Amino acid sequence: IGIVDYGFPFYLSNINTIARFGTTFVFVVIVLLWFYALAYILLAGAVINELRFEREHGPREALRRLPRP
Repeated sequence: IGIVDYGFPFYLSNINTIARFGTTFVFVVIVLLWFYALAYILLAGAVINELRFEREHGPREALRRLPRP
């Protein structure tokens, strides 16, 4: 998250160089990329957490703790 936190303000500070494409359009694209990067990091963290849990408790315990419909 730290890399994205430093990259986003840097990119916004350089938005004037690409203002010819329309500031609003570029801002929307930047915000969407920001959310995509954060969501990707969050999902990667969830996968790592699940793998750590499965490694510590075993696959049967991990399957047993799944929510039931």
